[in-house]
Amino acid sequence: SAVEVSTVTAEGGASTLYFPVWDLKYSTNYTLSIAADAVQDAYGNTNSEAINIAVNVPAKPAVETAVYDYVVSTADELKSAISAIDATNTNSSAARKVIFLKNGTYDLGGDGSAATVQWINAHNYSLIGESKEGVIICGNSSDISNPVLNIRYGSGQYMQDLTVRNLRDFDSQERKGVSVAVYGGNHAIFKNVAMQAQQDTQVTGESGYYINCDFYGAVDFLCGGGDHFYDQCNFYVTNSGYITAPSTSSANKWGYVMQHCTINKYVGSYTYDADGNFTLGRPWQNEPRNYWLNTTMNVKPSAGGWSGMGTLPTHFYEYNSIDANGDAIDLSSRVKPSTSTNDYTPVLSASEAEKFTVENVLGGTDSWLPTDYTYETAAPVVSASGNTISWDAVDDARCYVIFKDGEYLANQTETSYDITSSGVYTVRAANEMGGLGATSNAVVSGTITPAGWSSFSSSYPLDLGSIENGTAYYASAAGGETVILTPTGDVSVPAGEGIMVKGTADDVFTIKVAASGTAIDGNLLKGQTTTGTVTASGAGTYHYVFGYESSSVYGFYNLASAAEVAAGKAYLETTGGNLARALRFSLGDITDIEQIDNGNIEGSLPVKRIVNGKLVIEKKGQMFNANGQLIK
Repeated sequence: SAVEVSTVTAEGGASTLYFPVWDLKYSTNYTLSIAADAVQDAYGNTNSEAINIAVNVPAKPAVETAVYDYVVSTADELKSAISAIDATNTNSSAARKVIFLKNGTYDLGGDGSAATVQWINAHNYSLIGESKEGVIICGNSSDISNPVLNIRYGSGQYMQDLTVRNLRDFDSQERKGVSVAVYGGNHAIFKNVAMQAQQDTQVTGESGYYINCDFYGAVDFLCGGGDHFYDQCNFYVTNSGYITAPSTSSANKWGYVMQHCTINKYVGSYTYDADGNFTLGRPWQNEPRNYWLNTTMNVKPSAGGWSGMGTLPTHFYEYNSIDANGDAIDLSSRVKPSTSTNDYTPVLSASEAEKFTVENVLGGTDSWLPTDYTYETAAPVVSASGNTISWDAVDDARCYVIFKDGEYLANQTETSYDITSSGVYTVRAANEMGGLGATSNAVVSGTITPAGWSSFSSSYPLDLGSIENGTAYYASAAGGETVILTPTGDVSVPAGEGIMVKGTADDVFTIKVAASGTAIDGNLLKGQTTTGTVTASGAGTYHYVFGYESSSVYGFYNLASAAEVAAGKAYLETTGGNLARALRFSLGDITDIEQIDNGNIEGSLPVKRIVNGKLVIEKKGQMFNANGQLIK
């Protein structure tokens, strides 16, 4: 195949030229053809003959599967993991190490003085959070060279799904001065990361790519050098000031490039409506460059757009800014910074704006394309067999993370997992850098009691046709001494539908989550999606909870007083009259006969009371709680 492009601009010079050509297919051979006289050097010399260069693209390399190197849940564990990777990853050829941070606050210390809170000098490492909102890395420091995280001497950094916060004055209307969250980065990638401070929030390093990140600040909250691409990021203005203060060196041709970003007012312990009270940036040192392209301005800068500071040549531009309604903003009033030594109008044309791509800004002469590493892995499709969940391997996955009830449980390279306790289980695949992708379908599980039955409900719709290790029933009628339980069949029910599950004692059963469901008509079972109090029977409405003494002694017990019923359980509600204090189970036309002796039960339930928040039913010295477990 021929590489068909209209124009290729070479990078480099002297004895070597680099031709940036992107989007080639794997396992394909190409020819780069340069026509005679198409290349000219600074002295006017051209290539007198055509040049044909073979470009053979190999097969796509497989992602190496591996578990996370470190899983941490405390600040001390995080510090220990950082010390370990600092010791092993001392150069840019080191194999990547991944640290996974469970949800929690990681206060790394600092007393607000001019001292770095935490150095990370390693190369090729990833910090992966369980969630951006749930993982808070914080510290208290001042001075522009002393951030919470100092990564200025490493390279190949990757961070995803976490927040870095300087505690000096973030979320305070009274600013105290410089408070850096992150300093540095070389070939650094940040995905879904929040950086929170008020002045000099991020001091940039040599090169970085930021996608879906949040930046908070008032004064120069992005400052420093290098070439950096901010892709679909959010900027929150916490007070009057300037968003950027670049100090781009002459070795860099792009500086700060903002593409499809959003500028917002700050809403926290206070609200700052920044409209008209900030500018896009101001020049700091060297030859600053900053470009805002296709920006949504929910709050707008001052009419001029830019502020002055250093007396320098500047390159501050804007293109196609829109307001909160999607309408074009009039840029005719925009002016260059007042201290700029060069003359220009700070608005790009459409053809000029087209050049600001990730490839052009960050590709350089080493073809670094960070979007190759920020891909989101597909959601695993989870199925269940018995108490085992499994899924097909996901393309380009490093490992898989299992969550129970929305919290981290384990990470592994295998594609199956044995469930040993009740809960809601999901799986996410990690990309090559360790970053988590889309969440799988959920599978809920419960445990059969020693009686061979369990009451059950879920905060998710359930596909009862997918149940494993059990059979689902609903209560279709109750009267006298009996509750009739009828198989649900292969139906999907909504969240909160109460059911009874019959199976082998102590087995774990699983049920797939459905997209939606329809309530079972006539079902007397009420599900509890959260732990709550069920009122006592009375005024013509009867409430019963499931309880058991053994595999042959179980049933529904009348509530003579209010009781707490746990989330994930179900209780029976009926308005039928002449009901016994304990109800035996009837399955269709067949009645289980080895159940509670109703005569004895009725006469032995004079006392029902709450003990430590649980319903206690006394029967011949025996006590049950509201979850149906025998206390003594």
